[in-house]
Amino acid sequence: MALQIVAGGSGAGKSYKVYSELIQRSAEHPEQNFIVIVPEQFTMQTQKDLVRRHPNKGLLNVDVLSFNRLAYRVFGEVGGDRYPVLEETGKSLVVHKAILDASAGRELTVLKGTLEKSGAPDQMKSLISELMQYGVSPEQLTGWVEKSGLESLLGRKLLDVQNIYRRFRDYLNEKYMTTEEMPEVLCRVIGKSAFVRGSTVVLDGFTGFTPMQHLVLAKLMKLCREVILIASIDPREDPMKKDGSHRLFHMSKVMIRKAVQIAGENGCEVRPIRWIDGKEKGRFCNAPALGFLEKNIFRYGRRVFDKEQQEIHLYEAANPAKEMRRIAEMIRNLIRREGLMYRDIAIVNGDMETYGKEAAAALDEAEIPYFLDQKRSVLRNPMVEFVRSALEMASKSYSYESVFRFLKSGMTDFTPGEIDVLENYVLAMGIRGRKQYESAWIRIPKGMRPAEMENINLLRQKFCEMTDDFAKGMSERNTTLRRKCEVLYALLTGQRIQQKGKEQQDIFEEQGNKALAGEYARIYPMLMALLDKMVEVLGNERMSLSAFRQLLETGLKETKIGLIPPGEDQVLVGDIERTRLKHIKVLFFAGVNDGWIPKPVSGNSVLSETDRSRLKEYDVELSPDAREEMYQQRFYLYLTLTKPSHGLYLSWSREDPSGEAMVPAYLIPMLRKMYTKLETETEDTYIRLETDEGIREILLEQLQKIDVIPADDVFRELVLDLAAREKKNREKGIIAERKEIAADIPHILEAAAARNPIEGIGKMMAQALYGKVLSNSATRLENFAACAFAHFAGYGLGLKEREHYVFTMADMGTILHSALEKYSKKLEAEGLKWSAVSDEQSRRILGEAVREVVHDYGNTILYSSERNKYLVKRITALMDRTIWALRTQIRQGKFEPAGAEIAFRADELDALNFTLKNGGQLKLRGKIDRVDICDEGDCRYLKVVDYKSGATQLDLPGLYNGLQMQLVLYMNAVLESEKKKDPEKKVEPAGILYYNIKDPYVAPGDDETLKKEFLSALKPNGLVRSEMNVLQLLDETIESSGKSDVIPVQLKKDGGLSSYSTAADIQSFETLSKFADHKALQLGERILNGETAASPYSDGEKKPCTYCPYKGLCGFDEKIPGYGYRKIKKEDSIDVLKKMKEELE
Repeated sequence: MALQIVAGGSGAGKSYKVYSELIQRSAEHPEQNFIVIVPEQFTMQTQKDLVRRHPNKGLLNVDVLSFNRLAYRVFGEVGGDRYPVLEETGKSLVVHKAILDASAGRELTVLKGTLEKSGAPDQMKSLISELMQYGVSPEQLTGWVEKSGLESLLGRKLLDVQNIYRRFRDYLNEKYMTTEEMPEVLCRVIGKSAFVRGSTVVLDGFTGFTPMQHLVLAKLMKLCREVILIASIDPREDPMKKDGSHRLFHMSKVMIRKAVQIAGENGCEVRPIRWIDGKEKGRFCNAPALGFLEKNIFRYGRRVFDKEQQEIHLYEAANPAKEMRRIAEMIRNLIRREGLMYRDIAIVNGDMETYGKEAAAALDEAEIPYFLDQKRSVLRNPMVEFVRSALEMASKSYSYESVFRFLKSGMTDFTPGEIDVLENYVLAMGIRGRKQYESAWIRIPKGMRPAEMENINLLRQKFCEMTDDFAKGMSERNTTLRRKCEVLYALLTGQRIQQKGKEQQDIFEEQGNKALAGEYARIYPMLMALLDKMVEVLGNERMSLSAFRQLLETGLKETKIGLIPPGEDQVLVGDIERTRLKHIKVLFFAGVNDGWIPKPVSGNSVLSETDRSRLKEYDVELSPDAREEMYQQRFYLYLTLTKPSHGLYLSWSREDPSGEAMVPAYLIPMLRKMYTKLETETEDTYIRLETDEGIREILLEQLQKIDVIPADDVFRELVLDLAAREKKNREKGIIAERKEIAADIPHILEAAAARNPIEGIGKMMAQALYGKVLSNSATRLENFAACAFAHFAGYGLGLKEREHYVFTMADMGTILHSALEKYSKKLEAEGLKWSAVSDEQSRRILGEAVREVVHDYGNTILYSSERNKYLVKRITALMDRTIWALRTQIRQGKFEPAGAEIAFRADELDALNFTLKNGGQLKLRGKIDRVDICDEGDCRYLKVVDYKSGATQLDLPGLYNGLQMQLVLYMNAVLESEKKKDPEKKVEPAGILYYNIKDPYVAPGDDETLKKEFLSALKPNGLVRSEMNVLQLLDETIESSGKSDVIPVQLKKDGGLSSYSTAADIQSFETLSKFADHKALQLGERILNGETAASPYSDGEKKPCTYCPYKGLCGFDEKIPGYGYRKIKKEDSIDVLKKMKEELE
């Protein structure tokens, strides 16, 4: 019995030396057993290494095991494992049950609320595992409580932990054992093992042992011929000398001292430490810069390496995606230029969640074989998603999100088209809750044909038949977990989930995707095992649906799928702590950013850092605290940096995937100080040529600037090479596959030459879409003037946004318009005038109008929620103020409303008919919100008022550009209509006005002041006649007041119009009238000529793109030549009128 410690720095060749001697001794003594114990994730790699080195390429008397595998091996030989091992999922379930029981028994005082939070049971399970690893029993916690004080927060917290821990152990008693208990059970029977007795044991790859592993170590020292412990420690250090946890080799020293102590306690000989210096066959014999790194990194002192070196490289990238692409390019270059194998290269990082997927994407693109050393979560698998979404749907009573999460899981019998049809209806009609799915749907959304309802109801019935039994079963009250598992199992079998998973597995196998095929092969058995375990542990527990769902989620989160590397020659991608690297020549260390290196110490624990610090004062041994964990990360970092024998590449990103700025980790400036000639390398264009993605980028970059910068040599060489490759393929009759760069050349050239397609769809296609006769509204013309592409998408292709059962501001505007229309018609029906109706009559009529509109609008959407019901009150109040303002404005002048929502059509009025130069016709139609008339002598004056729920302002530059034609075209129609009614009467425009429906804020004051302020704030905007006799008809108080409250006019002291007024004489109105007709002709001709260019306007403040539903389709990008906004200048009205006259001449 002897303990031999083999020590040396990382890369000195300790393992190589010990394994070589072990292989030799095993061949010389075939009767002896040789056991190599390594961490669990290192067993396969170590076994492969030993087999590869063995002259017979096989191992007969050498076993590579972990501590747990050693236990299984001994149990298989001598027995002793009376109870099955409870895996992690089972432990989670038992902990959950212990928490439920302790809560029900009112035993929890401090942790009850905490443990009800998501993730808290997992933290409790981790703490219980930690206590078991460190050999702490529930009874020992009593002493901790007494030391902490029964009334202290820590004492009460420990009491809660003790109650849950005791229930956990009581449940396991005589039923199961855990992996943490296996070392203890092993110690009871290992003495009977002939396999262990007299063997030679090598312990490699450890940085320390738990107290339970120390028990096993003590037994091994008693039973084995020799125990060899390999430790990484600088030869300049004294292993037996105690030091602080901040020292780099503190963990190795503690491990060595503890091993020596155990050996002494068990009468085992302790041989002198065998130091391996690595000078002859060490990892860094031919790499002095890496050797210097191993000797000096994280040490005290300021030694520097001032020579030129090519072993350590630094690189900065824009983001993780580009960082990984650069690494892929360099790997391709190393393979090609230096003759390395893929297995000689590894990539490590500090955040596998970010870099794992980026590495997969970049290496796939570069066609580099790789293995991700990462256990995969099953939560995103469609079969698991089916289960999770079904439970969410049942617990949330068929909410929209849960229903379509379920249908889109990919495991139902609905096609994507059927799901879209169903979803469109559900969104449009606001279907929510299981009851609404059970009864037939009869309401018809806007734009849907009644005949379509039959198919939609068939889909509803199909969905209900699929889920009814499941929903009813899950909603049963006071049922056991077993019953809920049975209901879920019935859903899985009824939907043939196992068969569907097998079909998908076969597809992946045909595609050669072994990883996904293996995942699909294991998911359904895993689900069944989880349900079986839940029934076994908690089957008779009565449980609510939410508790059941939470429990199943916990089990699914615990389940990870670990994959075996499918090949031998591949790049290993892993984490700096989990991944074990062997025989690596080149290491790429990605993501060397602050926040990832070192990793943030997790603060999610039942016991806080303060709690652990207090327990440490009582000589309680637990896992390292945050400070110690940070120092341990530094040691793991040392081990990682010293793994490669030829080259070390460190890279970092300027931004994280979300675009947040990042800075390099502290390691980078440290290396720059150590290596005085180490610089951050710039991007090498030739390296980028290693991958097709790099080639694409170079081509695009050069093509985009070729107009201003001549092509460089790399670009010319690349184009010639690709042209030669394509020519060679053509000569051999080979068609390049899509993934090859040669197949992308036409697309790259097309992208580089991209311009705004201004040619449109052509006259013939336009007439096929719109017809030769354009039956348009003024709004449609304005939409075309704003952006021809948006007009084409909406009116030509008929694209529209999916309808949602929500009440928007647009709906508010529609209701306000409808209420005003009903109010006007009710006044007319009762023979009342706006100017003469009493306040009491007005309120009655308005109340009736609002109630009717609200009741009839949007399938009663305004009664669908409390918020919408409140909106009804707000609408009523807003309408009350609006009617008051409109009545006051009318009373202040001589005009009287002659009609509301007056419809006009082209077949009635010449003003709405336009013959286009390209042979087409434009016929306008529309509705005028209100027309006011005033007869004065032989002249009839007309005022057109358009209600707007927004903040629309009349803008003559907008009219000039076709963006505000509505009011003028309406006036043209009304003028002709009134002239036809009374040909003898002279008819003239008096004004075109927008009334903005709003509820403005005014400062507090007395009633008269408030009325005046409200009236001023609600004054219409637009354009009125400038002649005083017309102004007095519009506002009889204008001369006396000087400033009108009802029209946009203000007088100067001399009686003239101020600059704040928006007024024009009759000749200007005639100019506007003629120009509106002229603009309508222009726009109509452009529509029928097939214009569809994405060329929106911009007036500096507004852009139609802001709320355009088609902005994802048009491809508008100001960086691409030809794309750009049409700038509309802010011009004076006089200048605009002048331009209009010039264009009309």
